[in-house]
Amino acid sequence: MNSEQLPKTYTTKQLAEMLQVHVGTIRVQIQRGNIKAVRIGGHYLILEDEVNRLLKEGWRGSRSEEPELKD
Repeated sequence: MNSEQLPKTYTTKQLAEMLQVHVGTIRVQIQRGNIKAVRIGGHYLILEDEVNRLLKEGWRGSRSEEPELKD
């Protein structure tokens, strides 16, 4: 199999930059099953289809984890 046949993948750092969130947020969401990724050695790789899904949905992390602001 040559590199032309391999699917495009992104690292957690690349995805975090695209979604404008901390890389730790990406790792947590992968562990929770909210982002599909493949673990290779000690690193996660996210397939291009998954990145496109997240961008299409306008995903910016879990809003429920942010503290509520009180007046």
